[in-house]
Formats: sequence, C-alpha cells, structure tokens
Amino acid sequence: MVDIIVRVVNSADNSPLVGVNIGIQRVGGEQYPSQVTNSVGEAIFHILRFGSLSITAEEPGFTTETTNRILNTSPVQEVILALSAQLLPGQLRSVLTWTCCVEDMDIFTISTLDTSCWIDFDVTTCHRGSSGSISFKIDSGDYGSKGGETLEWSGNFPSPDPYTIWVQNYNWEDEISTAGAVVSMFSSNEQSIKVVAPSDVLTNTSFWLVGCFDPNLGLASFQEINLYTNALDDHVLCSIS
Repeated sequence: MVDIIVRVVNSADNSPLVGVNIGIQRVGGEQYPSQVTNSVGEAIFHILRFGSLSITAEEPGFTTETTNRILNTSPVQEVILALSAQLLPGQLRSVLTWTCCVEDMDIFTISTLDTSCWIDFDVTTCHRGSSGSISFKIDSGDYGSKGGETLEWSGNFPSPDPYTIWVQNYNWEDEISTAGAVVSMFSSNEQSIKVVAPSDVLTNTSFWLVGCFDPNLGLASFQEINLYTNALDDHVLCSIS
C-alpha cells in the first residue's frame, strides 16, 4: 500500500487551501473516492497498487490543476498542487508578503484618467464619490510588530479607467534596512510577481512598488521605484490607452 499525500497551496504565497476537492484516477482505470483538503491543506489517499495516477484539484474561484504521478516503491509519497486565483474581467487581486522589519505598509491606487479618484484600500472608497467594492484583509498576527505579514485585497474597480497601483512603505528609516517583500498581483488574464530584495532598499527611507491595471485589459506592468516624488507623471508611468 502507498499513502499519497496531496497538498494544495495558493500560488500567490504558498499558503494551504482548505476544502479543495481532490480527485484521483488510475490512468486508464479506476476512479478513487474524492476527498477535500483538511485544515492544513492536505488530503491522504491509500493506494493499493503501483502505477500511474491522474490527480486533480478543483476549487471555485481558482484554476483547476491536474498532474500525473507514477508511483514508486516509497510507502509515503507527496504531491503538491498550486492553484491560482481566477478572477472575472474588471477584477484585481493582490497578495503582499514581507518577512521582517516593515511596520507600516499601505496599498492604494489612483485613476490615471481622473486623478481626483483615489481608492484607499484601508477605507475602500473612491474620493470621486463612487465607492469601489474592494475587500481588504490583513492577518492579525504581526501587524504593527515588525514581523512577517500578508496583506490581501481584491474587488471590482469603480470605473473602467486605467489605474496606477501603489504599494508603499515609508517613514521607517531605521526599520527597512533588512526588509524584503513579495507582491503577487492577479487579474483575469495575467499574473505578475515582484520580489523586493533587502538590498533594494538599503539606502532608502521608503520604497514604492508600482503597477498599472486596466479593468478591461488586466495587469499591464509592474515595477519598483525607490524614490517617489509628486512630480511623477502617472500617465507616463501607466500609459494604457
């Protein structure tokens, strides 16, 4: 007998996905009873015979992933499937993770066609007067205590205009010298991941990550700038027509 441990994670941050339906079928043969992943994102199958298996993970709102696995003689074997968020047109989702020393991280965005319209993801409003249905969450463990952190937001934007998206850390001169961050941004048709290494911010008192998002086209670009000035031209930076 072989125990197959199927582990399912979120491709954005490798966090476990709970309640995902897992199906296993012997290639060209029998279908095993499906299971759902437990509290640590795992499902365990007891397989009696060696051979080739097709393993599928399905969860609403995420991509469906399938892999083929040829069993060897090891009594316990592990399979990891990474699912990506699946969004509708006009939606954007971001996961921001940092590991050390950043105490104040903010995400907000501005419409490049109407600079009076800002969406602050802390308050989920557009200053133009049209609220966006933005959901925002931050894990409660280490926020404000300089520990590892994950910040996540998603939702529909209040207008079809292109937006410049800012992720900022500022005013913590003595705190960010060893900071690193990973930003994963998802649209309905694209994924972009940016890693900010500690060396990128050693000599700066702030760093900004800038992305351009068009609700009709998806994520167009994503880059890092280490110095922000008010003279920065949003229309040049995010030149989506």
